[in-house]
Amino acid sequence: MINSEVSQIQSDLLGDKNKLGILDSEKTNHTTTLRSLEVELASLENVHQELKPKFENRMKGIMQEYDRLESERSLLANRFQAIRILCLKDYIQSPEVGLIKFLAKKPNPQSTLTEIRSALGIDPTTLKSVLKLLETRKVLTFDEPAESVTLLVKIDLFDKVV
Repeated sequence: MINSEVSQIQSDLLGDKNKLGILDSEKTNHTTTLRSLEVELASLENVHQELKPKFENRMKGIMQEYDRLESERSLLANRFQAIRILCLKDYIQSPEVGLIKFLAKKPNPQSTLTEIRSALGIDPTTLKSVLKLLETRKVLTFDEPAESVTLLVKIDLFDKVV
């Protein structure tokens, strides 16, 4: 009986030693993995520290450009409002403004050169040059051979200012 108990204890001890060996092996593996991850983390932190100032400088530049563009947009909006008020109250008089006003107030987006000339009395050369300029701005299409004009966007320059 004592022999069997001793044998059982020795067997349990051998099993525990095997478990301890497995656990030590796992500990070694985890320690190695941890060291490898620590080295990788240190490397990534170095890369982060190297890139962070570049990122911050780039963000600062982007924010400055945003502020500049926002200021420019605000200035253009104010200029547009001023021009809108002057046009709405007929303080600006020119063939170009007359053409734009005619196109803006016309319910149909299609026009002909004959229709525009008869309504506004603009000489053909000036009319064609203004139409070509507006075409480059993608406001309208101008088919010179057919002498037709098609408005592409709504011109709200002469609408009431709110």
